[in-house]
Formats: sequence, structure tokens, C-alpha cells
Amino acid sequence: MNLYPVLLDLRGAPCLVVGGGAVATRKVRGLLAAGAAPTVIAPEISPELAEHKEGGRIDHVSSSFEDALLEAFQLVFVATSDPKVNADVARLAREAGVWVNVADDPDGSSFQVPAHFRRGELTVAISTGGASPAEARRVREEIEHYFPSSYGDYLELLRKIRARLLDRDGPGSAGNAERFTGLVRSGLRERFLAGDTAGSDAILREILGPGYSIETLRGGGES
Repeated sequence: MNLYPVLLDLRGAPCLVVGGGAVATRKVRGLLAAGAAPTVIAPEISPELAEHKEGGRIDHVSSSFEDALLEAFQLVFVATSDPKVNADVARLAREAGVWVNVADDPDGSSFQVPAHFRRGELTVAISTGGASPAEARRVREEIEHYFPSSYGDYLELLRKIRARLLDRDGPGSAGNAERFTGLVRSGLRERFLAGDTAGSDAILREILGPGYSIETLRGGGES
């Protein structure tokens, strides 16, 4: 199956999750992490979902699913224990023109959620096109340890450097394009992740010039 990879900005987006068990709970967990506004339709929900409901993070509809509800949502996730219910909801969603994901049914889905992990702003996603979700998870586990938790801090450093250079020179600067490329190929990442502040500062000054250091980029003053 040839799928088009895409990352969605779901901040504030109304998303529907049909089901209240373990799989539905994982779907809601991911949606909340992305800033979405989930609504769960299920007669009963897991303790975790109940906590989210109590905290006002999700809406819960305990009545049965009705297709008229679909028009209010951008994405639908179907995760009940009844294959027929899953298939019926998926069909209605497609007929309504709403993207739908059906747990354990890639052929019945209009989009899939890949195995993935995050380190700050870094998102790494792995998909087997539905051939083997278990293998996708294994690949994720094999590469995840190459990216320590401090990788998010490294990306934040690059973000600040980029913003500072663009503010100084404006977009489209050929010199800045060379500097950005030079930074990511310079060994800065390895030194930063190893906690080598002096080595990181030396690279920053060599490529960007005086005035650049870990401390100044973090807002700690002049260098």
C-alpha cells in the first residue's frame, strides 16, 4: 500500500473516538498530546478516559453512535471490540467525507497512525503500510535509543540560532543557508548531546562568529 506521509496540526481540532477501551485510550492519549479536542463515544470508558473527562480534557457521549455526529469532526478513530460496528462507522465516515482510522484494519481506514516517537520537536514515524504494525514498532524501538531526551534541547538551540540569523539577515540569505548546513554537519550535535559546552561554543563561534555560545542562546547574557 503506497501511503502519503503527512504530519497534521491538530491543535484545537475536534476529533471523534468511537470506543472506550485500551485502544481508544491510546488514541485519545496521542490526540491530547497533539493538542486536539477529542470526543469519545462509548457506553463505558476506561479509568484513564474517565480522568480526562473529569479534568475537562475530553467530552464523553455515552449514547450510541449516530452518523449525524460526523459532520462536527475532522478525524474519526474507530476502536470498538465489534468488527461490524467498526466497519459501519468507517463506511459512514467515508461517505461523509471525513477521514477515518480503524484499529487493526488498514484497508478499512483512509489514514493510518504510524509507529512513532518524539524528542521535543523531532518526530520520527515508521510505517509498513499496514503489512505489519508489530514490525513497525520493532523498528521504532531499534532506532529510538539513538535519540536521547536531550535531543529536544538541541533542536531548541537550532531553532534559536535560525531565528536569530533570519532576524539579522532576512530570509533567502545564501550565507545563512551555508551556515545552517555547516552547523548540522559540524559535530555540534554530538558535542551538545555529550554535554560538551566548551566544544559546542567553539563550533558556534567558528561557524557563526563571536557572540554565539550556548549561554547567550539560552538567554544567559553576553559571550
